[in-house]
Parts: sequence; C-alpha cells; structure tokens
Amino acid sequence: MKEQEEPHQVARRDRSMARIWSENSYCVRRKVGALVVKEKMIISDGYNGTPSGFENVCEDSQNVTKAYVLHAGPTPSRSWPAAATTATAPPCT
Repeated sequence: MKEQEEPHQVARRDRSMARIWSENSYCVRRKVGALVVKEKMIISDGYNGTPSGFENVCEDSQNVTKAYVLHAGPTPSRSWPAAATTATAPPCT
C-alpha cells in the first residue's frame, strides 16, 4: 500500500510537471506551463503559445508578445470549482 503523500510533496510534483509542460511552448520571452488539479488528478494541462493554424512565433520583432498568443491554462474558479491551478508564472492581468 502506498504511503499518503504530504501536501508539499504533491505541490512540488505538480510544479515540476507544469515546468515540463512549459518546455512545449514556442514562446521565447516567457514559457509558461499550467496544470489544473482536483483531488490529486490532473483535469487539464497546457502551455502558452499560438492558436492552431498560426505560425509558432509568440513575439514580434520588438520582443512584445503578440495579441493572439493563448494563455497556459483556464481560470479554475470558473471552469472547475474546488480545483487548484499550478503554473510556472502568475496569470496575466
């Protein structure tokens, strides 16, 4: 039988997995990965980048993020009540 994980161990593992997801981003200036976790189960994951059909270039020639670049993950309070989001960077405001 597997021992019960401590909350800090779970949080550290989730942060590590979010960092791995961030490596999928084609963005140069800021690579972000995110997980939405509920009861130790990943219910959503993602990374920032361009929408399907766009070139995989997130920044313009002045290194400013293009307006159509997608965020790494949804807002869990709206999509999944009682779920926790782990991300490699704070959300844009």
